[in-house]
Amino acid sequence: TTSMGGKSYVISLFDTAGQEEYIHLRALSYVNSDVFLLCYSVATPESLRDAQDKWIPEIRKYCPNTPVILVGTQIDLRDEAQPTKPQRNTAKGPPVFISTKDGVHAATKMNLDTYVECSSLTEAGISRLREAAIESGLRKVDSEDTGCKCSCVIL
Repeated sequence: TTSMGGKSYVISLFDTAGQEEYIHLRALSYVNSDVFLLCYSVATPESLRDAQDKWIPEIRKYCPNTPVILVGTQIDLRDEAQPTKPQRNTAKGPPVFISTKDGVHAATKMNLDTYVECSSLTEAGISRLREAAIESGLRKVDSEDTGCKCSCVIL
């Protein structure tokens, strides 16, 4: 349970398996979702490409009108690698990170609800992510105007 604007909300999160052989099981969980949190690591550029090339098309196929929040995770790794801090030595050269600006641009290009960054290690951005998920879920429920107080499922 989390509070926002003086009201309490219960958030249910579900994580799905990413392997191709589970597409039919994933599709079953998509049906009742009110919001998707599409996560990628800012420390792994390929994960953002997967979000664009694999996950968005799949989500749009099964839930074309459901809000999607693009979430850049592991920002602590990027923050730790800033020039003011010592660089980690790697055999492959310096690490490449997705910037906040590039994340915002990707979310805009994919026509997503919003972009949020966070770190589970430092908890930076976690409150903002919760708020964004609630706001997107409420907008979806309001737009459907079913006349009932419904729960919000976030995938």
